[in-house]
Amino acid sequence: MGRDPLVVAGICMAVGANLVISGGLNVQKWVHNQNEALPEGERTPYTKQPLWWIGLAGTIAGEIFNFLAFGFAGAAVVTPLGAVCVVANEVIACLFLGEPFRIRDLFGVICTVCGSVLVVLAAPVKERDLTVDDFLKLASGGVFVAYISVVVLAMVGIWRLLPKVQHKHPAWGLTLCSLLGTLTVLCATALSNFLRLTASGRPQTGHVTPYVLALVMVPSAIGQVRYLNETMERFDNTTVVPVYYILFTLSTVTGSAMLYQDFYDQSAASIGLFLFGVAQCFGGVLLLTTGRRESHGAGAKAEAHRRMQGHMQLGAVDEPELSEREVELELEEAAGAPRRGRA
Repeated sequence: MGRDPLVVAGICMAVGANLVISGGLNVQKWVHNQNEALPEGERTPYTKQPLWWIGLAGTIAGEIFNFLAFGFAGAAVVTPLGAVCVVANEVIACLFLGEPFRIRDLFGVICTVCGSVLVVLAAPVKERDLTVDDFLKLASGGVFVAYISVVVLAMVGIWRLLPKVQHKHPAWGLTLCSLLGTLTVLCATALSNFLRLTASGRPQTGHVTPYVLALVMVPSAIGQVRYLNETMERFDNTTVVPVYYILFTLSTVTGSAMLYQDFYDQSAASIGLFLFGVAQCFGGVLLLTTGRRESHGAGAKAEAHRRMQGHMQLGAVDEPELSEREVELELEEAAGAPRRGRA
């Protein structure tokens, strides 16, 4: 394919990083499941559980490798390789978290991976030895200023709506997470590039810009972790990770194109192939996330048990009374068991 060795190095780092990230996310999800399965009075915040921090450390380590990869290959190449995380997540979540895996999920994974390959093949790979001055010229362009203004307004709007809609679909929290991720990746790409130039004898640390970018990158990365974990508490990882992947990929590649003008000199055929790859990714995610029951996790089981216990307590008035048959059906549905026919 004639890829530059630096780009190949970036791709390898991104693949390894996404494998580590997938493991970290599933460790965090396991902690959420175990916590939800406990009686309400025995639960503790996930931030007080050591295993959750181990999962977070794995996620951070993976993101650090992704950060380094951005200095060798552009975001348009590195970000779509999150498909590795999607595939690894499907395997881990099904084998170790007990989440269901359907035939359509297999086709969804294949479709997502094929789409990601097309995205990588069609995405432009440019030499990005940008100095701080070069970066500032690009960042002050009218197109990027308008784009980043829309992103900030969208984040504020979703943040205000989130308490009312976050429980309805994972896309709400993950959209906010992805927009924050766009800021993180744009800053990380520039900083990684500045560090690489500095290491090669062209210092870039004498300007205030790298430090401002770091101040933006850190809180946006923390926001990603927060809203991703809030979404994982409410939905299965087999749903959360694919949706997060596609939203994050599209958001990041768009942001990179707006800032670095990636597609300005590309042919119509190359852009069409890229868009077709994106459409394939969408199709894969639709296969993975549609047709599922709303509750498969431990949280649903725990909720059904709590309602049953409330029904058994004398004088309980918080929940409407359930018959034994209704409680049994609710427990079966939470566990994913087929309902038996009515007597």
